[in-house]
Amino acid sequence: MVTAGDAALTGMTHYTSAGRAQTTVRNDVELMRDAYAAEFASFAHAVRTGKELDVTGVDARRALAIALASIESYKNRSPVPLVR
Repeated sequence: MVTAGDAALTGMTHYTSAGRAQTTVRNDVELMRDAYAAEFASFAHAVRTGKELDVTGVDARRALAIALASIESYKNRSPVPLVR
């Protein structure tokens, strides 16, 4: 399992006889607000200065390969090697 960021919407946790409950964010934009802002700032800086982007299409393809391998691994219930 992989988690990223703090998915809690508030610092409040509700405990009942049924267990523990906590309100969480429901989309990645809310969860990764700072990361999206930094990515946009980096892109704008690259456009203004002609500097190479910090994150490229190669990075996107690698992230996609990881996501697809994760799905395959889950479906087949076995490890899936990543090919570079």
